[in-house]
Amino acid sequence: SSPSERVGVVSFNVRDMGSSQVSDWLDQAGIAVRSGLHCAPLTHRWLGTLRRGAVRASIGWANTAQDIEALVRALHDLEG
Repeated sequence: SSPSERVGVVSFNVRDMGSSQVSDWLDQAGIAVRSGLHCAPLTHRWLGTLRRGAVRASIGWANTAQDIEALVRALHDLEG
């Protein structure tokens, strides 16, 4: 497949923070993500994240390396 046909999705948590707390922080930094169970409660039960869910970032064709760097910087700032 060509690079324009590839899409990256990553789900993550930050320490013991709730996914909505992380999502709110990223929103204030101008970064759009989704938080919650993402229609997969059984997976979250298996992962042990049923109560806090996860944060999901989708990287698509319109995103730049700078967008990804901004996400990483914001997460480093959040962790303090």
